[in-house]
Order: sequence, then C-alpha cells, then structure tokens
Amino acid sequence: MNNKIISLIIFLMLLPLSCMKEEATVLDGPYSSTVTSSSPKDAIATVRVEEGKVVLVLSNKNRVFPLNWDLAIPKEPYRAMVEYVKVSVENDPNKNYVHLLWLEPIQTGNIILDTVTPSSAKAADPVGIVKDEFTSLEDRFLTIHYKINTSGTIPHSFSLTPGEEKNEIVLLHDAHGDAPTYLEEGLIAFPLDQILPVSGRAKLSVSYRDLDNNISTLQFEYNL
Repeated sequence: MNNKIISLIIFLMLLPLSCMKEEATVLDGPYSSTVTSSSPKDAIATVRVEEGKVVLVLSNKNRVFPLNWDLAIPKEPYRAMVEYVKVSVENDPNKNYVHLLWLEPIQTGNIILDTVTPSSAKAADPVGIVKDEFTSLEDRFLTIHYKINTSGTIPHSFSLTPGEEKNEIVLLHDAHGDAPTYLEEGLIAFPLDQILPVSGRAKLSVSYRDLDNNISTLQFEYNL
C-alpha cells in the first residue's frame, strides 16, 4: 500500500471526528494566538499565495491563513488534504487564522488543450470515479476521487482535455502498460483556468472510460 493510499485512508478516518472545545495560547513570533477549537478540522483546500501570504481556500470559499506555515511558498496554486485548528489573533481579529496540523498535496494532473475525439476516450485506459465529497469542482480546480486497476509498480498518469462538444472535457487515464493485480484509490486535481470561462456560470460535462469499458459522463455546475 503506497503513501498516497495511506494518506487518503487517514483522511477518510479523520472526517467523522466530533467537535471538542478547549483553549490554548500559542506564541507565533510577533503574534499571540489562542486556539478557539481543539477539534481538528479536515478539508480539501486550495493552497494559494495572496498578497505574499499563503492562504487555504476551503470548499465554501472561505479563506484561512496558517500561522505556522513552514513549507516553501508555492509557485502555483495546488489542492491538498489538510487538517487544522482555528485560532484567534489579538493583533488581527478580523482574519481567519489557523494552525496547520497536517498537509498532504494532491497529485496534479496534466491539461492538454488539443480537442480530442470520442475515439480518444475509448482508447484510454479505464478509470472509476467515486461520486462523493472529494469529487468536486471548486476554486477553479476539478478534484477527482478515482479507482484504477494497477500492479503498484508503474506510475499511472491522468490528463484532462477539451472534448468536441461545448462545455465538455475528457478525462484520459494512461496506465503505461501496467499489468493490474488489484484496485487502488487515489485523488487527482486539475487546474481549470485554461478551460473554464473567466466569469459566469460554468457547466461542465466530464467524459471518461469507466471500469466497465463504457464511456461515462459526470456533470458539474459551478458559479464563477
């Protein structure tokens, strides 16, 4: 079992944790912060840089600012599984600050801008899409909880490309000749800035070759 699957399993186990209340004071250099909820909150977030600071954009579009960020400043936004606790900062009470407890980046898929034909999807390797809270269109990212047949020895790749129809995109899975021996789950995220319109309501149809070797479609709607 590889690290990607272990991280996903841990994340799934953490989601149902019930809320508990406690307070603790933490010193953060020039900031003195108080933990306002001890119960760790789990989410899939977009990691961005805004005004020179790292921001986590949550599924409800709320922005939280990690005080204890000790990773490199990202050059490009990416999706990640995160665990955090909320804190309040005396010097700046109007912002939503958090202490980051755990972060696992989600693999970023490829974007191919060349339009593909239906035969391209049929020629791709099969992939299953799990229709749950992880599979979502948020913050200009398409995140997919997938299932693939694999041997665990050859890395697979995923690409997203425009289809022939308006507002259609095609998910292509390439197993690179892998001889599968078991079913594996994982997460993949695609930045959609080059595909989604600049503003307005986006309605996307994602086509892919499913695990039964049929062409399936998944619908998403998103207000930009």
